[in-house]
Amino acid sequence: MKKLLILLLILISDLAKSQPFVYIPDPIFRQSLNNEVPGCIIGDSLNTSDPGLIGLTDLDVAGLGIWDITGITFLPSLFSLNCSYNQISYLPTLPPSLQGLYMGHNQLSYFPLAQLTNITSLKIDYNPIGSIALIPPSLVDLDVTGCNISSIPPLPPILYALKCGNNNLTLLPALPSSLQYLDCSNNNITSLPTLPNGLFTLVASGNSLFCIPNLPTNPSFTSDIGYSICVPQGTPNTCYPRTAITATSGLELANCFSIRTKCYVGGRSPHTANAYFWEFNSVTNAWTQKANVPVQGRLQPVAFSIGNKGYLGMGQGTNPLLNNDIWEYNPTANNWTQKASYPGTGYMGMSSFVIGDKAYVGLGIGLNYTFPNTFYKFDPDANSWTSIANFPGVGRRDAACFSIGTNGYVCAGDGANSLLATCYTYNSSINVWNSIASTPDNLDEAAAFSINGKGYIAGGEYTFWNGPNRNYLIQYDPIINSWTSKADMPTLGRRRTTGCNIKGRGYVGTGLLNLSGGGSSQTNDWWEYTPTCYTPSTQIFTTGNTGACTGDSILLFTHPGNFYQWKRNGTTISGATSENFYAKLSGVYTCVISNACSSLTTQSITITINSQPTATITAAGATTFCAGNDVTLNSSTGAGYTYQWKKYGNVVSGATSASYTASKAGNYKVVVTNSGGCSKSSNNISVTVNPLPTASITAAGPTTFCAGGSVVLNANTGTGLTYQWKNMLTTLWVLSMLHTLLLWRENINVWSPMPMDVQRDQMLLRFLCRAE
Repeated sequence: MKKLLILLLILISDLAKSQPFVYIPDPIFRQSLNNEVPGCIIGDSLNTSDPGLIGLTDLDVAGLGIWDITGITFLPSLFSLNCSYNQISYLPTLPPSLQGLYMGHNQLSYFPLAQLTNITSLKIDYNPIGSIALIPPSLVDLDVTGCNISSIPPLPPILYALKCGNNNLTLLPALPSSLQYLDCSNNNITSLPTLPNGLFTLVASGNSLFCIPNLPTNPSFTSDIGYSICVPQGTPNTCYPRTAITATSGLELANCFSIRTKCYVGGRSPHTANAYFWEFNSVTNAWTQKANVPVQGRLQPVAFSIGNKGYLGMGQGTNPLLNNDIWEYNPTANNWTQKASYPGTGYMGMSSFVIGDKAYVGLGIGLNYTFPNTFYKFDPDANSWTSIANFPGVGRRDAACFSIGTNGYVCAGDGANSLLATCYTYNSSINVWNSIASTPDNLDEAAAFSINGKGYIAGGEYTFWNGPNRNYLIQYDPIINSWTSKADMPTLGRRRTTGCNIKGRGYVGTGLLNLSGGGSSQTNDWWEYTPTCYTPSTQIFTTGNTGACTGDSILLFTHPGNFYQWKRNGTTISGATSENFYAKLSGVYTCVISNACSSLTTQSITITINSQPTATITAAGATTFCAGNDVTLNSSTGAGYTYQWKKYGNVVSGATSASYTASKAGNYKVVVTNSGGCSKSSNNISVTVNPLPTASITAAGPTTFCAGGSVVLNANTGTGLTYQWKNMLTTLWVLSMLHTLLLWRENINVWSPMPMDVQRDQMLLRFLCRAE
């Protein structure tokens, strides 16, 4: 009996296995299959022998709320499957024919990649997968964004696009040469592998990345973290970014000088707001705002240092327009002292260099567009200026100047809107100028400095005035009298820039920088001719005012490419971790900005959100009346309120009081503004003014007759008119004496002369009786 039972069970099992029906637990997926292959679902099961399943190559069930895709195994020709935005937490065996699989935004904690031997496009973003063990070699497009993974296995050699942002990655595997798109943003990556030459797009912000390992040769390559090439500190002939000048979003036409390990920058455009003065510490890579440049802001000033003092002056201001003053800066005391003025009138864009303990200043542009070729020597100890030999070449402004040994150099510049390449050297020992090798291009508004017996020029506008900008760095060797190209700056071209040197390193920054999309913009960047770390700026920007009204918001933003945490009144704002934040509440806002080098709190900005005023109006009487009458409309009042009445939405001239007397028909409202500048419109009140009716009477006969007679008086008629007749006198008595008609007015007990006329809208009957 027992053996018979076992045999029966085996038969039942074999029979079940031979049946072509598979139970599909998810009713939505079941219906989706039946929609694609009508009749393939019988009851709640899939007829796996339905020939229509073989022809199904593309299935899109995204966003339907599906939680189970049992039955997918039996679609042998399925080429593409889109199950994104569902609730799937488990995958059955997938058809080996799949080449495109899109499972993003589900609940998968494991993904069987090994079984997908033919897959080419895989999108499994935003699933709690946690790890990936293997990537199929056939894959060309992989999206694992937001999957909580900490590593990526080796990539297939034909991979075209990799999207792995918003994970916990600290590094990436080697990138295949086929890769054209890479998004690894918002991870913890500190360095990138070599970028393929064919790469089109790199999205890597939100990491501790401030440079790229190499620049792909693809001319269309774009990077959201810039184009600075990573080099070890101290690598010869390389540029590396330093901390941008704080407290400014950009400046141009500034100038600088160096003292010991620090560089000082002053002057800028626009000159109406350029009195600020900054100190850069090359050791701490930090900027400190120092005492403002005296008297007024200025652009294109002259700047140099002698010993432990710095000097800044001349340049274009507002009053006077061109300056000839010079000021000495003491970094220890952080103060300025005025020195002897430059001889003659003021100039801007002047040339200067220092030899020993003397400065040499000249050229520039003066009033009436003059280009002098005079030069003077400044002695700070004697506080005096002495004329030296005139500059032999064409007068110019914005030349590149430096000194080597006992010689000063003046190169290129703008000679009356004609860019120059000619260079001259001044021998201070014999007071003589000599021509030297010209620069490779006509250029002006470049930075210049000297290091170890060589002169350097960086950036500048070249070829012609308002022409293209350079990003190159060229070196002059006085021994062989020649120029050599050195490392290009890792940015696009710039002009109106400035530079200095500190202990064997050159610094270049600020200016008008080309933008990748065209045009140019002021920049506050700062580059060192050896690499170091970049520290974030401490500035917060706004799109407008720092005050708004309830219901409005103010955009606060800072430089991109770091980690952010916004605070209000010192308290962390939950979720405010973007470079942008919309402030809707009053308070003092700061942002903690972090990157691999440092974490700092920005300057604070105070936002004031003012409440709206109360704005209602009420009528002091009826708002419907006859012509000739009026009604007073009263607004709500409050301290500091101002008012503007409007009729039919149009301003009523002069109606700026809390009350308004309306005598004409219309829809009235008032706009109330409080002391915080917030305005609100009141409710509307409609005033109706009815016209007066026509009122006249006519007599049907003579109006003069004897007692006992009468006359019929007729009033005008009209639709809706009502009538009330009145006699002027309650009782009429007529008395004739001395040819004067008198009336006895019984109602007031007096005699008065009888009127002899007929007034408008009423007629007085005259009774004339003849004496018998």
